[in-house]
Amino acid sequence: MALNSFIQAHPDSHIPIQNLPYGAFKLIPNAPARLTVAIGDYVLDLSEIDRVGLFNGPILTSSFCFLQPTLNKFLALEAACLEGSSFYTSKAIVMGKIEHYLDYAATEPILRDNVDLRQKSLVTMSKVEMVLPIEIGDYTDFFSSMHHAKNCGTIFHGPQNPIPQNWFYLPIAYHGRASSIFISGTNIIRPRGQGYPTGDSPPYFGPSLKLDFELEMVYDMSISPRIVTLDALEPFASDASKQESISIGCDPHSLPYLAEKISKNYDFAFEVQIKPSGQNDSSVVTRSNCSYSFESVF
Repeated sequence: MALNSFIQAHPDSHIPIQNLPYGAFKLIPNAPARLTVAIGDYVLDLSEIDRVGLFNGPILTSSFCFLQPTLNKFLALEAACLEGSSFYTSKAIVMGKIEHYLDYAATEPILRDNVDLRQKSLVTMSKVEMVLPIEIGDYTDFFSSMHHAKNCGTIFHGPQNPIPQNWFYLPIAYHGRASSIFISGTNIIRPRGQGYPTGDSPPYFGPSLKLDFELEMVYDMSISPRIVTLDALEPFASDASKQESISIGCDPHSLPYLAEKISKNYDFAFEVQIKPSGQNDSSVVTRSNCSYSFESVF
């Protein structure tokens, strides 16, 4: 049976009951963050749901994972579910409960029919400040786009051999700087530093003359305040692109230890818009698609 929530989402909304992304929010700037899923124009305060005992079960009851300011403790529950059950058990249980409580036809209409609980747990999205949903200690940035690798390689190595041959045979990644990650929508301040001298003049100190940006699927310096589940992305799943080389003269194949049983990506589009200071309109400067990735998601 198709899910139909008692919380009405606009037909154009990206957050109906079929997509309940996790996140964290604050009601006032200096208040502790609370964990949430979003639906329509609302955020559902998971701490209020937890306090009334709706997240029951042997793992969830004693975890207090939704009384935390970040999702780290909830994400760490996977390890507790590995023995004797599937890898996605903990998240499936939680999302199943949330979907059930938000469903108009729920057999346990606790949230739908409890006015006091609804007022405490459902907050209009425009009244909250979304914050980083997880504490990021470190991260790895995968160099997964062949076109991006070619462009960067041309800058550093020239057009004759922009991509090393080994790039086509294993996922290449580099270490990221977690301290620079902030929530999407935060203003970016042009960095200042010491510039390369011109001629006989000494080096100068001032704002950078050029500012690089990258369109990435998961992490950049800014990330979305919402964590979308893989189940919600399933309608956009597509076969992974064929791995074809643009420089080594053959179609590369992963070595056996990297071979995939299932090779799929997701067909959803991205774009970057830039609005110069003082201008009313933005201009699209690039478009791409997750399915263009040389390496698959799985």
